[in-house]
Amino acid sequence: KLDFGVTTEVADVAFHANQWWIAVNEGITTGTNRTHASLFLYDGAAISSILFDEVGVGVQRIGWIMPLNGVMYVCWMDLSGTNVIGYVSGRSVKPLGYFTGNLPTYEKKTLYKNYILFVSSGLIYSIGSATPEFPIAISQLADGGHPTDGGLAAPFGTRMIASLDGTNYRLAQFSALDTACTWKSVIIPVINGRA
Repeated sequence: KLDFGVTTEVADVAFHANQWWIAVNEGITTGTNRTHASLFLYDGAAISSILFDEVGVGVQRIGWIMPLNGVMYVCWMDLSGTNVIGYVSGRSVKPLGYFTGNLPTYEKKTLYKNYILFVSSGLIYSIGSATPEFPIAISQLADGGHPTDGGLAAPFGTRMIASLDGTNYRLAQFSALDTACTWKSVIIPVINGRA
Protein backbone atom coordinates (compact mmCIF):
# COMPACT_ATOMS: atom_id res chain seq x y z
CA LYS A 1 0.00 0.00 0.00
CA LEU A 2 2.79 2.44 0.82
CA ASP A 3 5.51 3.71 -1.48
CA PHE A 4 8.12 6.00 0.06
CA GLY A 5 9.93 6.58 -3.23
CA VAL A 6 13.32 5.79 -4.71
CA THR A 7 16.41 5.59 -2.41
CA THR A 8 14.35 5.05 0.73
CA GLU A 9 14.72 2.28 3.28
CA VAL A 10 12.23 1.15 5.90
CA ALA A 11 14.48 0.81 8.95
CA ASP A 12 11.90 -0.58 11.40
CA VAL A 13 8.16 -1.06 11.95
CA ALA A 14 6.22 -1.18 15.23
CA PHE A 15 2.54 -1.29 16.20
CA HIS A 16 1.72 1.19 18.99
CA ALA A 17 -1.38 3.12 20.09
CA ASN A 18 -3.51 1.44 17.39
CA GLN A 19 -1.24 2.67 14.58
CA TRP A 20 1.71 1.36 12.60
CA TRP A 21 4.88 3.38 13.18
CA ILE A 22 7.22 3.17 10.20
CA ALA A 23 10.81 4.44 10.48
CA VAL A 24 12.10 5.47 7.05
CA ASN A 25 15.58 6.61 5.98
CA GLU A 26 15.66 8.61 2.76
CA GLY A 27 18.86 8.71 0.67
CA ILE A 28 21.86 6.41 0.46
CA THR A 29 22.04 4.69 3.86
CA THR A 30 25.56 3.26 3.65
CA GLY A 31 28.83 4.81 4.79
CA THR A 32 28.84 8.42 5.97
CA ASN A 33 26.27 9.66 3.46
CA ARG A 34 23.74 12.13 4.80
CA THR A 35 20.23 10.80 5.01
CA HIS A 36 16.92 12.25 6.10
CA ALA A 37 14.90 10.19 8.58
CA SER A 38 11.19 10.28 9.32
CA LEU A 39 8.66 8.38 11.40
CA PHE A 40 5.35 7.82 9.66
CA LEU A 41 2.15 6.83 11.46
CA TYR A 42 -0.29 4.71 9.48
CA ASP A 43 -3.68 3.37 10.43
CA GLY A 44 -3.50 -0.35 9.68
CA ALA A 45 -7.27 -0.53 9.07
CA ALA A 46 -7.17 2.19 6.40
CA ILE A 47 -8.22 1.22 2.90
CA SER A 48 -6.17 3.94 1.24
CA SER A 49 -2.44 4.52 1.22
CA ILE A 50 -2.64 7.84 3.05
CA LEU A 51 -0.26 8.28 5.95
CA PHE A 52 -1.76 9.66 9.14
CA ASP A 53 1.12 11.76 10.42
CA GLU A 54 4.88 12.25 10.25
CA VAL A 55 7.56 13.00 12.84
CA GLY A 56 10.58 14.53 11.14
CA VAL A 57 13.74 13.26 12.78
CA GLY A 58 15.91 15.38 10.48
CA VAL A 59 19.17 14.88 8.62
CA GLN A 60 20.01 11.70 10.47
CA ARG A 61 19.67 7.93 10.17
CA ILE A 62 17.26 5.80 12.24
CA GLY A 63 18.42 2.38 13.43
CA TRP A 64 15.36 1.11 15.33
CA ILE A 65 12.15 2.07 17.11
CA MET A 66 10.61 0.36 20.16
CA PRO A 67 7.39 1.08 22.07
CA LEU A 68 7.65 0.65 25.83
CA ASN A 69 5.15 1.71 28.52
CA GLY A 70 3.28 4.08 26.20
CA VAL A 71 6.45 5.77 24.89
CA MET A 72 8.02 5.28 21.46
CA TYR A 73 11.81 5.06 21.77
CA VAL A 74 14.03 5.80 18.78
CA CYS A 75 17.71 5.03 18.14
CA TRP A 76 19.41 7.18 15.52
CA MET A 77 22.79 8.44 14.36
CA ASP A 78 23.25 12.21 14.30
CA LEU A 79 25.38 14.25 11.89
CA SER A 80 28.50 13.91 14.04
CA GLY A 81 28.33 10.10 13.82
CA THR A 82 27.26 9.74 17.46
CA ASN A 83 24.43 7.34 18.24
CA VAL A 84 21.49 8.69 20.21
CA ILE A 85 18.57 7.05 21.97
CA GLY A 86 15.57 9.24 22.60
CA TYR A 87 11.80 9.26 22.58
CA VAL A 88 9.03 10.78 20.48
CA SER A 89 7.46 13.87 22.02
CA GLY A 90 4.74 15.38 19.84
CA ARG A 91 6.26 15.88 16.39
CA SER A 92 9.90 15.74 17.48
CA VAL A 93 12.36 13.38 19.14
CA LYS A 94 14.08 14.20 22.43
CA PRO A 95 17.49 12.66 23.24
CA LEU A 96 17.97 10.59 26.41
CA GLY A 97 21.50 9.22 26.04
CA TYR A 98 24.46 8.85 23.69
CA PHE A 99 26.81 6.00 22.85
CA THR A 100 29.57 5.22 20.36
CA GLY A 101 29.86 2.28 17.98
CA ASN A 102 27.87 1.28 14.95
CA LEU A 103 24.18 2.10 14.63
CA PRO A 104 22.14 -0.91 15.81
CA THR A 105 19.34 -2.04 13.51
CA TYR A 106 15.88 -3.54 14.10
CA GLU A 107 17.08 -7.11 14.77
CA LYS A 108 19.65 -6.00 17.34
CA LYS A 109 17.21 -4.88 20.02
CA THR A 110 14.92 -6.60 22.51
CA LEU A 111 12.98 -5.93 25.68
CA TYR A 112 14.14 -7.46 28.97
CA LYS A 113 12.71 -6.60 32.43
CA ASN A 114 11.64 -3.06 31.52
CA TYR A 115 14.99 -2.37 29.80
CA ILE A 116 15.72 -2.12 26.11
CA LEU A 117 18.78 -4.22 25.24
CA PHE A 118 20.69 -3.58 22.02
CA VAL A 119 23.94 -4.57 20.27
CA SER A 120 26.47 -2.05 18.95
CA SER A 121 29.96 -2.92 17.68
CA GLY A 122 29.92 -6.32 19.39
CA LEU A 123 28.86 -4.97 22.79
CA ILE A 124 25.46 -5.48 24.41
CA TYR A 125 23.99 -2.40 26.10
CA SER A 126 20.86 -1.66 28.11
CA ILE A 127 18.86 1.53 28.43
CA GLY A 128 16.14 2.11 30.95
CA SER A 129 15.39 2.50 34.61
CA ALA A 130 14.51 -0.03 37.31
CA THR A 131 11.65 2.19 38.51
CA PRO A 132 10.11 5.42 37.17
CA GLU A 133 11.70 7.33 40.07
CA PHE A 134 15.24 6.63 38.81
CA PRO A 135 16.74 8.40 35.81
CA ILE A 136 17.25 6.51 32.55
CA ALA A 137 20.81 5.28 31.99
CA ILE A 138 22.75 3.49 29.26
CA SER A 139 25.03 0.70 30.49
CA GLN A 140 27.18 -1.94 28.84
CA LEU A 141 26.01 -5.40 29.94
CA ALA A 142 28.13 -7.89 28.04
CA ASP A 143 30.37 -8.65 25.12
CA GLY A 144 28.75 -10.40 22.15
CA GLY A 145 31.31 -13.19 22.42
CA HIS A 146 32.05 -13.77 18.72
CA PRO A 147 33.40 -11.62 15.87
CA THR A 148 30.08 -11.05 14.07
CA ASP A 149 27.04 -10.43 16.26
CA GLY A 150 23.56 -10.89 14.87
CA GLY A 151 20.10 -10.72 16.36
CA LEU A 152 19.33 -10.23 20.04
CA ALA A 153 16.23 -11.61 21.78
CA ALA A 154 14.89 -12.49 25.23
CA PRO A 155 12.38 -15.31 24.70
CA PHE A 156 10.89 -16.61 27.95
CA GLY A 157 13.08 -14.16 29.90
CA THR A 158 16.35 -15.68 28.64
CA ARG A 159 18.68 -13.18 26.95
CA MET A 160 20.15 -14.71 23.79
CA ILE A 161 22.34 -13.52 20.94
CA ALA A 162 23.00 -15.01 17.51
CA SER A 163 26.49 -14.68 16.06
CA LEU A 164 28.85 -15.90 13.39
CA ASP A 165 32.20 -17.39 14.41
CA GLY A 166 34.08 -17.84 11.13
CA THR A 167 31.85 -20.30 9.29
CA ASN A 168 29.85 -21.46 12.33
CA TYR A 169 26.57 -19.90 13.39
CA ARG A 170 26.06 -19.71 17.14
CA LEU A 171 23.20 -19.02 19.50
CA ALA A 172 24.32 -18.16 23.02
CA GLN A 173 22.67 -17.05 26.24
CA PHE A 174 24.06 -14.79 28.92
CA SER A 175 25.95 -16.68 31.61
CA ALA A 176 27.80 -15.84 34.81
CA LEU A 177 29.29 -12.49 35.70
CA ASP A 178 32.85 -11.34 35.21
CA THR A 179 34.30 -10.45 38.60
CA ALA A 180 37.73 -9.38 37.34
CA CYS A 181 38.14 -5.62 37.66
CA THR A 182 40.55 -2.88 38.64
CA TRP A 183 39.76 -0.04 40.97
CA LYS A 184 41.08 3.51 40.67
CA SER A 185 40.39 6.52 42.81
CA VAL A 186 41.38 10.18 42.88
CA ILE A 187 41.49 9.96 46.70
CA ILE A 188 44.97 9.49 48.11
CA PRO A 189 45.18 8.04 51.65
CA VAL A 190 47.86 10.42 53.05
CA ILE A 191 47.19 9.50 56.68
CA ASN A 192 48.78 6.07 56.16
CA GLY A 193 52.22 7.67 55.85
CA ARG A 194 52.14 9.22 59.34
CA ALA A 195 53.56 7.57 62.41
